[in-house]
Amino acid sequence: MTGRVKAFTLIELLVVIAIIALLMGILMPALSRARKQARSAACMSQLKQWGLVWTVYTDSSEGKFPTGWMPDLQNMGGDMPRGMWVATLRSGWEKHPDMLLCPSAARPNPAGNQGSFDLAHTFADYKELEGQAALAECSSYGLNCWVYSTDVDLQDRTAAWHWKSSYSVKRAGDVPLFLDSMWRGGGPFWEKPEAITPPQYNGQWQSAKYEMMHFAIDRHAGGVNSLFMDGAVRKVRVKELWELKWHRRYDTNRIQLAPDSWWGPWLGKANAS
Repeated sequence: MTGRVKAFTLIELLVVIAIIALLMGILMPALSRARKQARSAACMSQLKQWGLVWTVYTDSSEGKFPTGWMPDLQNMGGDMPRGMWVATLRSGWEKHPDMLLCPSAARPNPAGNQGSFDLAHTFADYKELEGQAALAECSSYGLNCWVYSTDVDLQDRTAAWHWKSSYSVKRAGDVPLFLDSMWRGGGPFWEKPEAITPPQYNGQWQSAKYEMMHFAIDRHAGGVNSLFMDGAVRKVRVKELWELKWHRRYDTNRIQLAPDSWWGPWLGKANAS
């Protein structure tokens, strides 16, 4: 007697497919969160490396920070103090160019030099300072441009308010150094409205003079990975950026007076991340 061949019925097959689909629906969000957490952890590791690069530079310069100016670069049309750090610190990252890129924003913007919450920015850098061609370096990070050791105002930022040296930094754990950014850097300050204005949506780009917008992006689950002057790295909530000690005279309490309407639709009460 020939045994009967067992096979799935159509209903049983549909049940199996439904179970697989249900499991995928449960697992996929978890896997997505795990990938994002892994990228954020890798980003924090990158920022720790930048902290080491910065320490090596300042230790070799008797505590002094970079000036923000490179005369030869300026003579070649590279008048970009915000991006001066990438050339100054080149010896610290040149053999490891991935240090310039956050894993969550490693792709350059195909539509312009500015980045976004998920795109890297591009700026002209000069490996050789005697008429050599510009190199289009891409990065996902930006510098707090108030750190420079300058005796002249840089891009409307008052010289006397700059930190200038590691010896002049007080409460180093409150002073940002490198952060996730969609531009080369920035120097937020209250005295210039556009330099402190919040974005209306995640990744809004106005122009380079909108300094706080460069950093105010939701790249890592509601926040911005940040390296501080004391070497610590942590995620900063977007709205917390206004409470950091950007420069010597920066009023960290002034943000408490801002009405909800000032924050706009993205960072208002409806989105207080």
